[in-house]
Amino acid sequence: MRAVKRMLAFVAASMMSIGVGVAPAHASPDDLASRLDTAIEARIAQMGIPGAIVALSIPGQIEYAKAFGVSDTATGEPMLVNDFTRIGSVTKTFTGTAILQLVDQGKIALSDPISRYVDGVPFGDIITLDLLGRMRSGLPNYTDTDEFLNRVYTELPTGPEAFTTTPRELIDAAFRQPMEFPPGTDFKYSNTNTVLLGMVVEKVTGIPLGEYFEQNIFGPLGLKRTSYPPNGSMPIPFAHGYNKAGRVGPSGYDGLGGRVGQGHAAAARHAGAADQQRQLRCAGHQLRFRHLQCERLARAQRRHPRLHHGRRLPART
Repeated sequence: MRAVKRMLAFVAASMMSIGVGVAPAHASPDDLASRLDTAIEARIAQMGIPGAIVALSIPGQIEYAKAFGVSDTATGEPMLVNDFTRIGSVTKTFTGTAILQLVDQGKIALSDPISRYVDGVPFGDIITLDLLGRMRSGLPNYTDTDEFLNRVYTELPTGPEAFTTTPRELIDAAFRQPMEFPPGTDFKYSNTNTVLLGMVVEKVTGIPLGEYFEQNIFGPLGLKRTSYPPNGSMPIPFAHGYNKAGRVGPSGYDGLGGRVGQGHAAAARHAGAADQQRQLRCAGHQLRFRHLQCERLARAQRRHPRLHHGRRLPART
């Protein structure tokens, strides 16, 4: 994941340096695409990563989508633009969307305490759904615990069926750690918050989170190569993910192993590149609760003006 973030940061910087960000009149789409090819290939070689899928859309100026390298180092299978990829924390935008849909329907309120829906949450009578969504609960992040990390690096390398978890297991691991700060007094990104919100969706609707996503988000948006797998398994063909650092496990092992379920509502979705672009273009316009989205973005940027992903994709709120 860190390698992917570094890759994305580099592509963003490269866009500015080659003029994509400012869209000069003399730069044709073919010229920009060629320069992106060169910059991305150089960065892949520098980082020593097996491959990447890069998509860039600037309406009326350039539509770029290209795959580089291989998706599986064991077989040498080339990376393809339509390969399924684990999109990690982008899953949070869907969980947040589900929560806002239920608010819009009057089934829940952002002011509801999490204790109304999930038992055993520290300060559950004080922590509201709003605080969870805006990462202001103070709850520790289960992915930062030694318990979780040791399982990641010891179980995942053993095979695609390894390391199965439940949302309850994840939040309980977090709850065994001390609070980060009193609820509502600070901001800290925590996957625990979003897993709890996913549990709220399931509690209120009475259906698995993946089914809710399919019926209320994936389907309406026409996302045909997007899913939230109930057993965590990736559909074929998918891009494997590799760990270069090797914190506990051997360096270079396949850290994805065909499963994406460990993050549940915080990070378990997978999608193709085209669906991710469609999500960004359509989510704010084709789904309901637009007024809630605008309020959410405005509030987040007032409190944390440096946290933003542009106008259509909510910040880490």
